[in-house]
Amino acid sequence: MAFTVTMICASSLRAQTVDVPNVWSHGTRLAVSAGTSSGSSDTGVAVGPAIAWEITPRLSIEGIAVWLDRKDAAMTFAAALMAEVKLGPAYRVGPFVEAGFGFYRSSFDARRETMPSFYRDRMTAGSSAVFTDPAVVLGGGVNLFAARHIAVRPQVDVFIVARDSQQYAVYTASVQIAYHFENHPITPQR
Repeated sequence: MAFTVTMICASSLRAQTVDVPNVWSHGTRLAVSAGTSSGSSDTGVAVGPAIAWEITPRLSIEGIAVWLDRKDAAMTFAAALMAEVKLGPAYRVGPFVEAGFGFYRSSFDARRETMPSFYRDRMTAGSSAVFTDPAVVLGGGVNLFAARHIAVRPQVDVFIVARDSQQYAVYTASVQIAYHFENHPITPQR
């Protein structure tokens, strides 16, 4: 009897389809980058990691670290915290600009003659010196989404290092491979 009542009273099952747009609000991004750096006629390799929190679809806060292989320095490292603003919709292709503040650290051997004057003028007696200076970072590039989680980001940045009313600019051109933990729409529909 229970079976008969269930069969009579039960309605048919149907899948419900609701057109819900792909609404993305915030996310986390991990990335690695590789490229070149140039400062005072010396060019070398630039590599490093980055982590970002995408606060809105157009605004991100990114922390970067860059190791620079420069012939005029024994070791160079830079790190910065930047705000990134996307200039278009966050779909397959999207240009962005970024600005931030950080530091630039270089160590030198005083016996080398190819040291930039920005550092040579500040050297004291001794065989080596380490300089850690504040830096402003400006840059821009393009997000190229290959999939919902993967983006390729060619970009150009300049580290403007300042000390004692002098400035020293280091330019980097790199390609960043980024993994987005949340799904990103790559077209307005998907």
